[in-house]
Amino acid sequence: MMNPAVDFEFFMEPEIPFIMENILISEDMKFYLNFLSDYDATIFINENGQKLWSTNTSNQNLVNPSFVLLSDGNLVMVENYTYGMAPLDSYPWASQTQNTPSNRVALTSNGNLIVYDSNTNIIYFQSDPNNNEFPYGLSNKNGIGMLDTSALPSERVYIKAQNANKIKTITNTNEASCATQCANSDTCQLYLMENKSSCSLYKNVSTITTFPTNSQVKTYGKIKATSSIPIPFLLDSP
Repeated sequence: MMNPAVDFEFFMEPEIPFIMENILISEDMKFYLNFLSDYDATIFINENGQKLWSTNTSNQNLVNPSFVLLSDGNLVMVENYTYGMAPLDSYPWASQTQNTPSNRVALTSNGNLIVYDSNTNIIYFQSDPNNNEFPYGLSNKNGIGMLDTSALPSERVYIKAQNANKIKTITNTNEASCATQCANSDTCQLYLMENKSSCSLYKNVSTITTFPTNSQVKTYGKIKATSSIPIPFLLDSP
């Protein structure tokens, strides 16, 4: 079981405002991506905490940074992000995959952060610890190869909220609607689906445990957390 510091947001436009839990984990749970206290987004080996790759943004004095996959396919780091904000002229870090059909981001089982098109499985950006030039990886608007889908994490994250206050339960709904309501709420930090048409919104979230399968808990959802709201994150290893 690991307990890394957790304090960043992951958004995607124009679909669900946040599509990942606030730490990105590889399918085999060997690697995880997180922001350090100096806002350097870094991939670590879970076993020993060894640093593999980063965005090299530790010297930029960033304020409340978030990862956002823009509708043009570019994965960017944005300060003080708000959903739907206008594109900027430049970003502290970007995958340089704008004007591509990229619509997903993942951390693969070999420790690479990738930006890819889920319809064709073509990869347009892949992190590379041996690349010392921005964006510190391989990036090509024509694609750099095909994705092995077995390296992808599960679409669902099963979550148990040990310490959280329920705001309300919503019925006759779907996950996209629940995610949007949570994103638009000033107090909501977490939504959990009880089934495909019912969910609950939570505030004052202080401790959660995630599971790779539904063998322990049946509720699944996403966490909304900012860099100023550290949440103890417990991953239940299989």
